[in-house]
Amino acid sequence: MRVCFLPAFRRMLATVLLALLLLSGALARTARADDALVNPTADSLFKAGRELMEAKRYPEACAKFEESYRLDASAGTLLNLGRCNEALGKTATAWSLYKRTITLGNATNKPRHVTAAEEFLEAVDARLARVVVTVTEPVAGLTVRCGDVDVGEAARGVPLPFDPGRYELVANAPGHESFKTVVLAVEGKMETVVVPPLVRAKAIAPALPPKVSAPHEGPDALFFVGVGGVGLGAVGLAIGTVFGVMTLDAADEALTDPALCPDHACTPLGLDHIEETRTTSRVSSGALIAGGVLVAAGVTFMVVGASGRGGLQNVALVPQLSPDGGVAGARLVGAW
Repeated sequence: MRVCFLPAFRRMLATVLLALLLLSGALARTARADDALVNPTADSLFKAGRELMEAKRYPEACAKFEESYRLDASAGTLLNLGRCNEALGKTATAWSLYKRTITLGNATNKPRHVTAAEEFLEAVDARLARVVVTVTEPVAGLTVRCGDVDVGEAARGVPLPFDPGRYELVANAPGHESFKTVVLAVEGKMETVVVPPLVRAKAIAPALPPKVSAPHEGPDALFFVGVGGVGLGAVGLAIGTVFGVMTLDAADEALTDPALCPDHACTPLGLDHIEETRTTSRVSSGALIAGGVLVAAGVTFMVVGASGRGGLQNVALVPQLSPDGGVAGARLVGAW
């Protein structure tokens, strides 16, 4: 009796192959689902970033990946962001992003992304620009900053990765002058920067008190104002005396003139003559009073000003009028 196993073997082989095809399809779907982002906006930004990467529009692509990662933190997005920065020449930034991708990929079970990040990390590590900062004489409170990176005490003497470019290094310490220099980070090279001993800051001399001038011992302006006042007062007294004499002479003339005041009884013409004398009388009185006040004030100013301690402030002579419109006196106002 012959038993034929060939048809059965073929059927079994076909079944195995079918099972393998179904399994590979399931794995492919799982891989595609693994790449898809939960947030639809993040997924759209991710796809747009990939298209921009293919078009070599790297700055725009990086912006899309950054926003996508902000909305949905994915190891795949972080990996592509690293590739984008590497294309821009920012090797240190890409190196850091690959490191983060490995950490996030291990935490979220994304071995494919971890493997890719490790490969990219190894390739970019050899191209890094590194800067070593050393301090000759550390002092209390010393801070060192290179670009946007704070180089703390533990980081000094250690090669630190930097994106290629030009950076300003500044070292500061209380009571010392700042040290500044320019650092040029070049891809694939190591730059060493030595911070020399900081120079102590110069002490600022205290401000001197304002110089007080010695009191003025000679006569000041008030003295000369007084001299002028005495002179004007003397003129006023002289004018008043002249007009006073004229008034007395005119009155005597009217009283002794028979045509004007016969027997001490004045005629209308005599009365008019006497009335004219009143004008000169007013002028005489006003001039005598004003002159006397000016002389008195001038003497006062001369006495105060001669000591050198006078200070003239808003002094004025105010005339005092009589009820009939004449000058009855004067008043000196002001401060010194």
